[in-house]
Amino acid sequence: MTSDLNKCRVCGFMYDEFYPWGIDGKYSSHEICDCCSVQFGYEDSTKFSVLQYREHWLINMQGEWQSAFVSPPEDWDLEQQLKQIPKEFQGPDDLKIYSQLKAKKSQ
Repeated sequence: MTSDLNKCRVCGFMYDEFYPWGIDGKYSSHEICDCCSVQFGYEDSTKFSVLQYREHWLINMQGEWQSAFVSPPEDWDLEQQLKQIPKEFQGPDDLKIYSQLKAKKSQ
């Protein structure tokens, strides 16, 4: 069963049977997100750090899939994934930053 506990706080990537912050949401796994490369428990421990890392990932890393070992899902849709970010970690400018990235890539 998936819930916000199965999602990366930074990029919203949903894991099937993995909990980045444990099944209680309190203890980080210290693993690396396949999608955005955040280290759970380090760069995503506060809302401020989540928003900073998300902006860095979207702007500097172009919102690209980061893992060289795990491929993105075949139907991967970054915009839809960003909408899955747990509510308490959403930023007011997330989709605006994404729209700017999308426009830049289409030029």
